[in-house]
Amino acid sequence: MSDRSSSNSELSDILDESANHPRIRTPSEAQTWYKYAGDSESWLASDPENDIRSAPSTFAVLTWNIDFSRDLPVHRLKTVLNHLESELLGDPSPRPTIILFQEVHKSCFHTLLSHPFVRSRFQVTDISPSKWPGSIQYGTVTLIPNSIASIVSVFRTPFSSSRMGRDALYVDFEFLQRDSDSMNLETRRKIKIRVANAHLESLLGYGDKARPAQLKSISQLISSPGIYGGIVGGDMNAISPSDLHLPEQVGLSDAWTLTHSTSVVATSKEETDSNISLANQISSDADSYTWGYQPPSRFPPGRLDKILFVGGLKVDGIRRVGVGLKYERPPGIRLGPDRPLWASDHYGLLANFTLVEQDTDPANIPAPVD
Repeated sequence: MSDRSSSNSELSDILDESANHPRIRTPSEAQTWYKYAGDSESWLASDPENDIRSAPSTFAVLTWNIDFSRDLPVHRLKTVLNHLESELLGDPSPRPTIILFQEVHKSCFHTLLSHPFVRSRFQVTDISPSKWPGSIQYGTVTLIPNSIASIVSVFRTPFSSSRMGRDALYVDFEFLQRDSDSMNLETRRKIKIRVANAHLESLLGYGDKARPAQLKSISQLISSPGIYGGIVGGDMNAISPSDLHLPEQVGLSDAWTLTHSTSVVATSKEETDSNISLANQISSDADSYTWGYQPPSRFPPGRLDKILFVGGLKVDGIRRVGVGLKYERPPGIRLGPDRPLWASDHYGLLANFTLVEQDTDPANIPAPVD
């Protein structure tokens, strides 16, 4: 049996095993979110807005694992934030951008929350590590642009299978559907968009067995009844052959493979098989890799980070950010002359989305993948 067929068989076995329990029971932990108050110069707990906003015509999602483990995490985060400010505000067609950070070191909150770019433009899911699982030194944080902050809930789902304290962080938005035939706000329907920030289990071995159930639990939540469209971005730790087809196996579309393929919409089994084959080719394309160069290591580079989606959404493009980004050596800090100054060992990903028409009757929105 080939390595590829063997890995597919192992993945099927794992998913079949979880299929005996059609819904993976994932306990969720609700949490508040925060907005900066200029008058008191502090971050205050926020509440859902009284007025529901119209759905944005277009928006973006950026995911970036900013690497907790290397030297000077505070200096590196500042470099990342400065870069994103320049990158996003310098775009000739700027879109409101939801930012998903993984591996935020617990020492970085002051830098994150004091940065003018963050204070002036975003609400944040966390102002301390208090909601992270266990006593880990790093975790996930999501930044929500004020311009689309129709937030109705924020919650976490710690992965019960994780040996590394990994979880997924969710933000639910509620909008009025854009409808050119109806300008009456009372007749426009409410739709809910769910965005997940994920850091799946690392490494080979146990990680290979844990990741399918972790991603499946996310897929179920972002395609739950009543969710118009769902997105998950993050470090998927896609390092094994079995990870290649995992998004499709759990019912999610891969923003990178769709926008870098010649056949985007699959309407038959033959076209689906063709897209999977093409995805396999793309996965070996170095232009898609998000890890393994900053710095090079004994492990091969790969497309560890992904943005996946489901439901009434269309991806309009996706690209890497932070390629080659370095931080300046701080005065008075001694580092070896050959010590790498990369801002992160990962590149970020930035994907643009639009909402597309679909049936918004909750009874007709597909149920989660079993």
